[in-house]
Amino acid sequence: MRIALIYATWPDTPFGMTWHKFAASTRTAGLSEQLATVGHKVEEHVLTVSGPQAAELRGAFELAREIGRVSRQALAEGAFPVIVSGSCAVAAIGAIAGIGEKRTGMLWMDTHPDLNTPETTSSGLFDGMAVSISVGACWKHMAADVAGLRRPIAARDLCLYGARDIDPGESHYIRSHEIPLIHSAGLVRMEVIRRRYRNAEDDKAWIAPLASRLCGGFVGMIAPFDLSKSASVPKHAA
Repeated sequence: MRIALIYATWPDTPFGMTWHKFAASTRTAGLSEQLATVGHKVEEHVLTVSGPQAAELRGAFELAREIGRVSRQALAEGAFPVIVSGSCAVAAIGAIAGIGEKRTGMLWMDTHPDLNTPETTSSGLFDGMAVSISVGACWKHMAADVAGLRRPIAARDLCLYGARDIDPGESHYIRSHEIPLIHSAGLVRMEVIRRRYRNAEDDKAWIAPLASRLCGGFVGMIAPFDLSKSASVPKHAA
């Protein structure tokens, strides 16, 4: 399998966190080499933003635009883009922008659903709005005009896995849009992922568990496939 590894660094340090070091640390730890040893053809792309506004919100959307550009090019050349970033928002926006006009499904694997908006957040954390931006619920102008995300994810094509730290505003969105909330550990098995997606190629269906084993932490799977709504939304999602 040909994999385009996109290491993307947004130099933001919310609350003193050092998430921005994740891409460089993962690259230094030898992710590319590990993938190559199991037979994958790997190409690396190292992206960041610089300048006085790099750590501001515009810098995040500018980096997402570059991720989209590289992802789009990789797909056109037959490679599968995998984004490694300390910002789940930047990575998600860029991935969706890169896929372009195709109907896109999102499997969001995180303790937090990241469905807050500037109106509902209590922390102000940009990454806590990652999925809201992806579905077009906030920051629409910046997402479209700066990052190039012109077709957000439809709520019906979103599935949450493992979310349990859910804010009231997020709970309302999940309920009102009937978004599946799944906690079964079996979801990350290849055969289950394949059932969640229609017409998914076998190699591509492996990418979520593969990234989970090698990178740890958050894993998102964003793909140009129609997401099956076979899962139910628990009434106690709060």
